[in-house]
Amino acid sequence: MNEHFSEQQAPEPRVSEPQAPAQPAEAARRRRVIVWGAAALAAVLAGALVCVAVSSAEERNARDAYRAAVARWQAIGGDAAPGSLSSELQGLDGEIAAARELAAVLPEALVGVDARTALEGAATAAQQTAAQHGGAGDTRGPASVAEPEDAAKLRTATQRIEAAIAAREGAGQSDDAALAAVTEQRRAVVAAVDTARGALVTVVADQAAGLTGASAEARQALAAAGESLAAAPVAEAAASATALTAALDAARAEHEAAAGPAAAANIDDPASIAVVVNKQRPLQPISWEPGDLRMPAGIPNPNGQPLRAEAATALEAMYAEAAAAGVPFIITSGYRGYGLQSSLFESYTARDGLAAVETYSARPGHSEHQTGLAADLDDGSGCSLDSCFGDTAAGRWLRENAHRFGFILRYDAGQQPVVGFIYEPWHFRYVGAQVAGDMRARGIANLEDYFGLPAAPTY
Repeated sequence: MNEHFSEQQAPEPRVSEPQAPAQPAEAARRRRVIVWGAAALAAVLAGALVCVAVSSAEERNARDAYRAAVARWQAIGGDAAPGSLSSELQGLDGEIAAARELAAVLPEALVGVDARTALEGAATAAQQTAAQHGGAGDTRGPASVAEPEDAAKLRTATQRIEAAIAAREGAGQSDDAALAAVTEQRRAVVAAVDTARGALVTVVADQAAGLTGASAEARQALAAAGESLAAAPVAEAAASATALTAALDAARAEHEAAAGPAAAANIDDPASIAVVVNKQRPLQPISWEPGDLRMPAGIPNPNGQPLRAEAATALEAMYAEAAAAGVPFIITSGYRGYGLQSSLFESYTARDGLAAVETYSARPGHSEHQTGLAADLDDGSGCSLDSCFGDTAAGRWLRENAHRFGFILRYDAGQQPVVGFIYEPWHFRYVGAQVAGDMRARGIANLEDYFGLPAAPTY
């Protein structure tokens, strides 16, 4: 049996059933799985890295765009135009208030109604412009928010800022136009204020010249107040104007106190230089004649008519200064007695009719020429006894200077309802320097108003 067993222990190998190759094939399969897994993991990691890189770049780009938009908004928000417009509007508001304050204190009796009307008109026009452009400008709202955290929010914020930039840039031309309009209105208001206060300074200075009875201190204070108003800032114009009119009132009060005798002059006595003669106030006696007539020396006087001595002396002084200024004049008429006035009145009536004559010629006994205190003047320019004389160089000089010599323009334009006669720019009446200066200073145009007499338009 042992021999048989041993024979079976050593069988010949069989080629048809190999066993050795099974282990290498499994190893190969495993290697392939590992390789594929590694490749897949690498692909996933690479994709993730790409996504992270893309996301980071997108957010960076969005943040850069947002910051660039903020910078543009800040640059536009800092533009000079809106800031200047705001400043101009504030300045205009102050000037409007100053103009209205000045208009409220302007003395109409001194500067007239036109100066106040012009000032109020300029303030009203400026107020309308301020109301129209008061909402112009922009805010800095889009740049005031915190910087967003992610790309989507950054893009949204960027779009909002860029929309605001576009709107602001679109409004740029409108802002510029508003700035120009407001600036122009500021100039107009300031010009109106300057014109009004300049008119007041001029009138007060003119009236101050006639306040000879005021003290030196009062006159100096008046001059200083005028200089202060002329130089005052617009915002202080009203206060300075009030101070000037107060200084004028103070000087005038002193002058009137010193001029008591002139204010109390006898206006009924034909011998008084203050006598008032008009259609309601004939001379008493009606045929009165002055006793101190003399011929003014050195003045051309074709008709050879005298004046009362005091009036003649004053006319000589006035002529000398007028001639030195290049505007000499002549006397076309001086004293006319009752008889001569009767002849003239009758001849005029025969020629023009009574109604017409009584507008330019007085009845005998009612004529200022009969007092010896009135003179008709001419310069030889062709405007003798004509309203055009008021527009000649001599006529203008006499209007501005006669009061310094005691003469007044007795029948000025617009006074016919009070004085009874048409505009006669050639007819100057001597009343004395105190009365003439006081009338000028107070802006009183006729003797009736000055002495509180009733109007005398008719007989």
